[in-house]
Amino acid sequence: MTTAEFEAALHFELYDFFNDRDFGFIPSKHQYRKLTPDGFQNVIFTTTTYEGDEHIMEVSIGTRIDKVEDFVQPYLYHTNVRSLESNTVVMSLGRIRNQKYFRYIIRSPKDIGAVASDVEDFMYTTGIRFLEENCRVDMLDIKFNKYPEHPCNIIYNQSHRCFKGLTLARLNHNPHFYALQEIYEETLMKLGTDKDTVRNFKKMAKRLIDLT
Repeated sequence: MTTAEFEAALHFELYDFFNDRDFGFIPSKHQYRKLTPDGFQNVIFTTTTYEGDEHIMEVSIGTRIDKVEDFVQPYLYHTNVRSLESNTVVMSLGRIRNQKYFRYIIRSPKDIGAVASDVEDFMYTTGIRFLEENCRVDMLDIKFNKYPEHPCNIIYNQSHRCFKGLTLARLNHNPHFYALQEIYEETLMKLGTDKDTVRNFKKMAKRLIDLT
């Protein structure tokens, strides 16, 4: 079973579940996506195929807040080209289940039904709620900024957390904006972030302050 055959069979099983919940399938991006007023929610499938037709698949879910991503990307990636695909939040199914390195292993067509059922069960019991709880600026301001001295568990890159957290604070008129600015600048230094990135953070903070 080739990767293409495996993916086609899997999404044949999953399509109705996601379609019934207003998620459209985007084959070129290997994901289901649902538009929201502030951006989108998505469910991403990443497959690696090994010899012997063994497929290892990771499932991740996430959300995008357009205003956050459009604002922070030039400072994070040193470019004016903005991606319309980046996530503000993304977490693997395994990590949400407290099984950090969990992957699905598919060795034959017989495995596909069980995998699809498990993905649907995860989405029904946990995934949909996770997406709904992390799809607005006010929600993410709390998640990113309530405990700024500690790592944020819904984003992998803690340097990016500093940029996105401060932007969320400004967009949500968080009264602790200036304190967060100081904490995140110190965090970047503790993380050993390069000087250009720290400089960009300071530039971004200044621009956020100037926003009306």
